[in-house]
Amino acid sequence: MTSFEKFRQQLAAGEVPNPAQVVIPEKAKSKQGHRSGIVTRALAVAIDISVTIVVMLVSYGLLWLFLLLIAPIKIFEMPEASWFFLAGFVLLWAYCTASWALSGRTLGNHLMGIQVVDYKGNRLGWPLSALRSIFSMVFPIGLLWVVVSPTNRSVQDTILRTGVVHNWSVTLIDPFVKE
Repeated sequence: MTSFEKFRQQLAAGEVPNPAQVVIPEKAKSKQGHRSGIVTRALAVAIDISVTIVVMLVSYGLLWLFLLLIAPIKIFEMPEASWFFLAGFVLLWAYCTASWALSGRTLGNHLMGIQVVDYKGNRLGWPLSALRSIFSMVFPIGLLWVVVSPTNRSVQDTILRTGVVHNWSVTLIDPFVKE
């Protein structure tokens, strides 16, 4: 396959399996489309935070090496850790915002089979994604509301009218084609 057009032609001809028709395990079919609980969501958040920490550690190491090459005498004069904490916060915010706006799922969401949706069941727009991610980061304890909520909604979900549902389907979205 050399182009999206060739892939689309093969998909239409049935030569390539349609990713929208993914086979969902029997045990998962009953949960498909229902709101996810605290364990699934907490694991997804843990994965996303771990990804951010790894990216920040690699960035810190690369910065250290860069500074070592430029000024080997000042090797121990690294920027304060507070700057890296702020950078990690901004990185996590941008990662969640972009992921939720583009596909409705971060890497953690994808691995756990969940997706963030608006009150109509659609992907979030950029403003709502940005607001939800900053709200989730500033008030992370709001996730615990899922435990007592009869509809498995966090404080962020309740206020912003969003939800996190089980969704194991994977669809190909061409970002250059308007829906």
